[in-house]
Amino acid sequence: MAPKKTKKGKLTTKHHSFATESSGKVAKTKKPKLKYSNYYFTVNTNHTVKTVSRKTFAKGFRKVFDHIDEMIDFKSGNMDDVESIKVSTHPEIGKAKGLVHGHALVKIRHRAKVALPYSKIREALEEAGVVNPAGYHFYSKLVRDNVGNVTDYMNKTHKDY
Repeated sequence: MAPKKTKKGKLTTKHHSFATESSGKVAKTKKPKLKYSNYYFTVNTNHTVKTVSRKTFAKGFRKVFDHIDEMIDFKSGNMDDVESIKVSTHPEIGKAKGLVHGHALVKIRHRAKVALPYSKIREALEEAGVVNPAGYHFYSKLVRDNVGNVTDYMNKTHKDY
């Protein structure tokens, strides 16, 4: 069963009961433990606005992360086991050197074993024309705690889009 969107746009899934052959009684399936996977990304073009279009970067950057659900690899379970995916993106121009870059925070609530292969994200960024494959900086981190600190950092005030 595929996840359904609620009125607030969150993904939800339902777990079903089944009848056992021997007793004919309905036994409820036990839900796997709810897990949280939070990924933080920084993608830096290593170029200023003189050589990279801010609008093109911002549009492509957001588009790649809007389709992050298509990049998830399941070690066990499937998309039915994903309760929600929240993505925050923040393209910007660096204060010190004026380099065009962006930050993204991906929060996945799930009852499966998931992985987010960085190679798929890099490939999508390159295909979307967000970065030049010849040279850019890609930083990623699986964030266990302090997601609030990451969000605060992403929302710092300087030249935004």
